[in-house]
Amino acid sequence: MKNILKLIVLTITILLVFTACGDKKAAEPDPTTEPVSTEQTTADETTTETTTEKELPKEPVTMKVTCTSTTSDGKLLTKCAATYANGQNLVPGISWDAVDGAKAYAVYILDESANNWLHLKTITTTNSIKEGENISGQYVGPYPPSGTHNYTIYVLALKDAPSTLQGNFDSTNGNISSLTQNLTILGQGSTTVKYANGDNNV
Repeated sequence: MKNILKLIVLTITILLVFTACGDKKAAEPDPTTEPVSTEQTTADETTTETTTEKELPKEPVTMKVTCTSTTSDGKLLTKCAATYANGQNLVPGISWDAVDGAKAYAVYILDESANNWLHLKTITTTNSIKEGENISGQYVGPYPPSGTHNYTIYVLALKDAPSTLQGNFDSTNGNISSLTQNLTILGQGSTTVKYANGDNNV
């Protein structure tokens, strides 16, 4: 009888040992399985933040420019010509579109038939110049030695008002881009008028 009891106890002990080993094996991770990285999950969560694109600089808006001191066929009135060209040297009437955010407007007149000979440069805070107005800058009326010349009136809307404008009243100037390269331009427009030697436009 004692032998039978010993056999039963031994059998139960062996079963308990095998059961404990099986539970331990189940608790251990499978070495063939790649562990899940908590760091990767955290990194993925942090990438959900949205980013905004950098605002690109806007191109200057196109402005409509009108010269009111012209004949019906676009010739500058003689009273706007230089005094020694039978004129009165009156600055022509010019108007243009206002531009949001502009602190000032630069106005140029270049004789593009004579290597950008400068005839007007002025700064104003309004969006027009009246014919014959006493401007803050300088105006020298057209006086072409011969033939018909093209006078381009440029108006530029500026972010800030400069103290001075570049340009010489002769043919040593570059084009309008070179004259205004140091200005922050919000808008730009132009119109061209004609004037010929000997004109008597009224």
